Amino acid sequence: MSTPPEPPERPQDPRPGDPPPPPNQPPPPNQPPPPNQPPPPHQPPPPGQAQGGAPAPGGPYGPGGGSGPGGPYGPGGGAPYAWPPPPARQENTTGVVVALTFAGVVLEVIVNAVLAVATLAAADGLGSHKELAVVGGAVILAAIVFGGGTLLIRHRQPWSRGLGLGLMIGWALVTILSAGFCTGVNTSLYTNGGL
Repeated sequence: MSTPPEPPERPQDPRPGDPPPPPNQPPPPNQPPPPNQPPPPHQPPPPGQAQGGAPAPGGPYGPGGGSGPGGPYGPGGGAPYAWPPPPARQENTTGVVVALTFAGVVLEVIVNAVLAVATLAAADGLGSHKELAVVGGAVILAAIVFGGGTLLIRHRQPWSRGLGLGLMIGWALVTILSAGFCTGVNTSLYTNGGL
C-alpha cells in the first residue's frame, strides 16, 4: 500500500523561506482569492463561489467538475478518508468441529450402553410390564441425544457444535446398525415380547 503522490506546486503556493504575504492585500486581478476568504468589497465573487466566500455547490469547477489544481482531492493532496481497517481474521474451526463430531459419536455409544444396562435392570424388576421400561429408556435416550444435542448446537461454539452433531449422528448410526434394538425404536421390542 502506498500513499498518493504529492500534488504539484502551484505558483501561488508559498515556498519555505518566502516572506509572509502582507495582510488584507487583494490578490492580483487574474487570480482568485485564497480559499475560505470573502472577496474584496470592490470585486464580485469569482465563478464557483457563493456570496460570503463559501464554495458554490459542485465546487469551483461547476457541478461534476474535474480535478482542479492539486489533484482530485483538492489542495491538501491526500485521500479524503483513511483506509478501512483490515477485516478481522476468522479462525478456521473446521478441525475442531469434525474432531468433536467423532467424539460425540463415541459419547453417544457410551450413553447408549449405560442406558441399555439401566433399562434392562429396570425391565427385570417390572415383571410382566417390561415394555414400559423399554419405552422409558428410549424416551430418556432420545431426550438426552436430541435435547442435549440441540442445546449444544445452539451454544454456537465450535466444540459444542461438533459434540451436539456427534450425539445425533451417533444415535442415527446406532439405530441403523442395530436395526433399532439398541435405541428402542424397533417395534418388535414392544409387540413380540423381545425382552
